[in-house]
Amino acid sequence: MTGSLDTQDRAAQLVQYRPRVYRHLLLMTRDPALADDLTQETFLRAVSHIGQLRYQDAALGWLYRIATNAVVDHARRARGADAPADTERLAETGAAGSLRQSPAPSPQTAAERSEMSACVDRHLASLPDDYRAVLLLHDGHGLTNPEIAARLHCSVATVKIRIHRARARLRAALTGACDFDADDRGEIACEQR
Repeated sequence: MTGSLDTQDRAAQLVQYRPRVYRHLLLMTRDPALADDLTQETFLRAVSHIGQLRYQDAALGWLYRIATNAVVDHARRARGADAPADTERLAETGAAGSLRQSPAPSPQTAAERSEMSACVDRHLASLPDDYRAVLLLHDGHGLTNPEIAARLHCSVATVKIRIHRARARLRAALTGACDFDADDRGEIACEQR
């Protein structure tokens, strides 16, 4: 009886991480409904495999790994074995704003940043899943390369390569689609070609 009680306690403690897991999934999918569904799937998987969680201190990282795997599994199911990823659906869901914004920008600055963010989000959504995942984990969540490697079950070198290639692809896509310039306030402005 003590073993099952311990398992139930450990599973109940995971609930505190639900908002963070949801935000992680929302950043990856850009679809609130899908992020909610994948959050539910993540916690179902976590509860059914709670015995694999060796240290309660590692619960959040363990949940991020399960959530990332849920996104990858969903993308594979959605597109089939050989079909390309449905990036237009991701782009149509709208931008969630930039990841790191300064507080209380002017309305004009906020509008410009929103347009820029939407443009970046569209190009980010067109990246392959593994590239998009490492960029979001690194730049969006601030995880280190070793932390990302542990969550995605790959080497640190693989993470570094994926981040480098993802940034290069994103830079090339943005450079090919937009003209960048700084306005008189020093804000970067983007004009689509």
